[in-house]
Amino acid sequence: MLFLGELVSAVIFDMDGLLLDTERISLLAWQAGAAAVGVSMPDSVFLDMIGRCHQDCLAVLHRFAGHDLDFAAISAAMFADYERRLAQSIPVMPGARELLTFLHAAGLPLAVATSSRRDLAEHKLRTVGFLPYFRSVTGGDTVERGKPAPDIYLAAADTLNIPPEECVAFEDSSPGTESAAAAGMRAVIVPDLKAPTPEARAVATAQIVSLLEAPALFSTLG
Repeated sequence: MLFLGELVSAVIFDMDGLLLDTERISLLAWQAGAAAVGVSMPDSVFLDMIGRCHQDCLAVLHRFAGHDLDFAAISAAMFADYERRLAQSIPVMPGARELLTFLHAAGLPLAVATSSRRDLAEHKLRTVGFLPYFRSVTGGDTVERGKPAPDIYLAAADTLNIPPEECVAFEDSSPGTESAAAAGMRAVIVPDLKAPTPEARAVATAQIVSLLEAPALFSTLG
């Protein structure tokens, strides 16, 4: 299959804020976690967390709060609130199901590279019926460095046995876009809650408004 006229062998997706409309749920959960230790966290702090692994998100909160924090208490409260909200509903992003169906029918191997824990990611994907589309799910807990380091995208490509330069990555966040580009992939950014940084725009191959536009980036050989 061709992506913007060039041969592509696989597609790798971020998850939260891209396939699943879960960043707003994460915002409320992080605010609950901060409140558990007496910190009132504004929305702007969460925006700096988007695309980052859990430990890096804790570091963002620590820089904002400016004092020692009980990370265990924050994490426990955050995950409890998050999982309670997920049990009520896991909304999907417009065009996500259609794009996965389209690419899967074309025979392209698909994978997920998410900063979320792998077990939690698989649970969310299974709940909305997306998990069967993917050959692998690589979580932020399985790599040494989180996005924007390239580790997670390199690991995801390795699970598919496909060179990174033959992969296209879809991302909603700037750290994720930089991660995919640093791994040697062509990166498509689909912004959700936060506009991309100049650095992310500079390394992105394309930017689209929603996944509804994504199938038009692909064409068949011949």
